[in-house]
Amino acid sequence: MMEIPVLGHLTPVREERASEERVEFRDGVIVISRNDTPPSVLLKDFLADILYSALWEVLSEIKREGKVDILGDLDFEIVEKIDDKRHRVAKLKGNRIWVKLSAVALPKGVLKYILAHEISHLIIKRHDEKFKKILGTILPEYEEAERLLREFEEVIIG
Repeated sequence: MMEIPVLGHLTPVREERASEERVEFRDGVIVISRNDTPPSVLLKDFLADILYSALWEVLSEIKREGKVDILGDLDFEIVEKIDDKRHRVAKLKGNRIWVKLSAVALPKGVLKYILAHEISHLIIKRHDEKFKKILGTILPEYEEAERLLREFEEVIIG
């Protein structure tokens, strides 16, 4: 049985033939029920939904903590790649944060770092000392999260 990282945990994936196509969690296993659609297509859509939901949960957590006011609405775009840069995991574009689909492998704490980083860009564009101060206000343990992100780098950049 194949395993893939989902939100920081290796998750088994099982495929079965069925008349109705769907992907779901069953007892800690991702089960792909399929007919004609390739399982990779079904799994990709399922993982994009998981990542999108996780990003909203993390954004809600950041807002509840009240360390930064986010004016306006933010949204997420889940994409395969960003600007043809392999190492880029996320990018702020207007009121959307583009996030690479492969980020679904990351633990929620690292997703929080990514969002805190992009939210900091709402205030400061450059990665200077002011930027780090804002990032540290939103996420005091950002240096540990950066370290964890580097540990997952091979999974994310593929």
